[in-house]
Amino acid sequence: MSEPTMNVATPASGPVNGTDGTDGVRYRAAAVAVGSAEIRRAENGTWYLRSREPLGDYPTRLTDCLVRGAHAHPDRVLAARRGADGRWIEITYARMLERA
Repeated sequence: MSEPTMNVATPASGPVNGTDGTDGVRYRAAAVAVGSAEIRRAENGTWYLRSREPLGDYPTRLTDCLVRGAHAHPDRVLAARRGADGRWIEITYARMLERA
C-alpha cells in the first residue's frame, strides 16, 4: 500500500524572502508523488532508497517527449523566463524542436 502524497513545499502564511531572486514570492503545497520506499543505511553512512512502486513506461530518449509535445501542442509554451525589462521570454514546443 502506498504512503500518502508527499508535499514538496509548505504553504507560506506571508511573503517568503529567499536569496535566489524569489523575494516576496509565496509558495503553496504541491502534490507531486505517491509511493513508498525501502530505506537502508550502509556502514559508511550512505543512505539507499529503492521505490516499492515499479518504474512506469518512459521514452527511450528524453527528446522523444519534446517531439511528442511539439506534435500534440506545438504552440504551447514549453519554457519561459523574465527578460531584463520584466517581460516574459517564451519558447514553444515547436520552436524548441526546431532548435534541438
